[in-house]
Amino acid sequence: MSTRLAPAEVNTPRSNRFGALRRSELFWALLFLSPWLIGFLVFTAGPMLASLPLSFTSYDVINTPSFIGLDNYVSLFTDDLLRKSLWNTFFYAAFYAALH
Repeated sequence: MSTRLAPAEVNTPRSNRFGALRRSELFWALLFLSPWLIGFLVFTAGPMLASLPLSFTSYDVINTPSFIGLDNYVSLFTDDLLRKSLWNTFFYAAFYAALH
């Protein structure tokens, strides 16, 4: 009895067909997602990123912003109203979730 090895199968990638299909799907996906993406960037991500440098300044609409560093954050974390607001939010969320 002799053993004979079968030739190895070589799978050649069919990247041309699937690559074009994936590029086409990507194009259509981006085309349909673009209104949401533009709205997200303009109305959500943009203002969030713009507020970061403003949080280090003393700013009102009339005067130019003046840099004050971390004073806004020190004022925020030493305020009793923040602790009370966080406690009320936690209390409401915990009991609302438990009762609902």
